[in-house]
Amino acid sequence: ATGGNTANTDAESFTNLPACTVTHIGVWDAVSSGNLLFHTGVTTSKAVLAGDTISVAAGAVAITLA
Repeated sequence: ATGGNTANTDAESFTNLPACTVTHIGVWDAVSSGNLLFHTGVTTSKAVLAGDTISVAAGAVAITLA
């Protein structure tokens, strides 16, 4: 991070999701059994069908720590 600002540099894909509505995103410090470091609501919720994939474009998630 530079000056407390960072963003995802690569596209991220979340595959084989369960049926749900995505309303928030979070940043964890481990793949499993980690700690939730940051979370926020998404601009527009997304209904997901079982087996769907959600992709987030590079630079689409920006975080500023003050």
